[in-house]
Amino acid sequence: MTTSRRRFLQIVCGTSTTMVLAACGGANQMPASTPATKPTEAPKAAAPASSPAAAASPAAASSPAAAASPAAASSPAAAAPAVASGWQPTGPIEFVVPYAPGGGSSITALEMNKAIQDARLLPQPMNIVNKPGASGAVGLAYIVEKRGERLVLGTGVDSGLINNKLDGNSPIDFEDLTPIALTAVDETLIATQTSSQFQSMKDLIDFGKANPGKLTAGGTGASGTERLVFILLEDAAGIDIEYVPFNSGGEVNAAILGGHIDVAASNPNEFYPQIEAGSLRPLATMSRERLSTLEDTPTMIELGYPRAVMQLGRGVVGPPAMPADAVAFYEGLFKRVTETQVWQEYTQKNAMTLDYRNSRDYTTYLQETREKMRELTELVKRSG
Repeated sequence: MTTSRRRFLQIVCGTSTTMVLAACGGANQMPASTPATKPTEAPKAAAPASSPAAAASPAAASSPAAAASPAAASSPAAAAPAVASGWQPTGPIEFVVPYAPGGGSSITALEMNKAIQDARLLPQPMNIVNKPGASGAVGLAYIVEKRGERLVLGTGVDSGLINNKLDGNSPIDFEDLTPIALTAVDETLIATQTSSQFQSMKDLIDFGKANPGKLTAGGTGASGTERLVFILLEDAAGIDIEYVPFNSGGEVNAAILGGHIDVAASNPNEFYPQIEAGSLRPLATMSRERLSTLEDTPTMIELGYPRAVMQLGRGVVGPPAMPADAVAFYEGLFKRVTETQVWQEYTQKNAMTLDYRNSRDYTTYLQETREKMRELTELVKRSG
């Protein structure tokens, strides 16, 4: 094992960030976390003075969800607005998904919109617009161009908001936007097509060892969490994997179903329809415990990699310099979204952890995750 690889494992084993990648055992066990299928209350973190979202949303510090008015939910005439008073949208909201239709971000946006419509949380429609390209960079650049606007939002995911810039694939990260709310965190699932020769993760690893460089894998983006999954697997199992990046989870699904790659890693919600249809076979999860929706699928921990755990934060962002009253409104809106039956059923079905954080705390989460990922990404680059 190279010095950089060894350092990679040492860093990961000592971290407690939401996203944890490792393949090491021993005495340094991470504290157990809440199972992904059970909603948890997000911890509160102090906002740094330089926090862009904190600056954009002074109201967030004192009343993140000030917002959620019980009376509004029962007021049809008011169309159940997310806040009882203050600014409200006066026209349609453009909700940008920086990835192609069919992927996790697109599905998440659709579920959010359904929750909003069913509970009548908005006085105006919210229109979902997919703007894929460059692993999310195209859509995020579009949002950045809407500086100061109140009626433009976008889906945010750790890989697009952090990893793209760290890897030099985009000049944009979350600091160029206004983080509004974290709504959930995703687990990671590794799967193959049912016609594949791989009946288990062991089969896949054995093939990789016997056929160096012949195993192909795919995921969303050249620098996202899926790429790190396979970097981890290469290092832990001593195999060489050819990684193929795609623009969205939908493209990953098409590639694996078409036999263009051997294995893929993604969020469970992107694979569930194909698993239920019998066209994909789950091999392992990177959760701490078996997922209730995939009880027969082992975790990587069970398979001998006690630190192979990965989570991916999903949230909502706005343009830079979004006015504070708009930020406060959307904080309240998405807090109420996470409290709806639609959203809770969606997160439970897809083995996601329900985790609401307001603009300030979401910014802090992204800052902390970026610092951990910065060093990990540099070590991965040096290790080749």
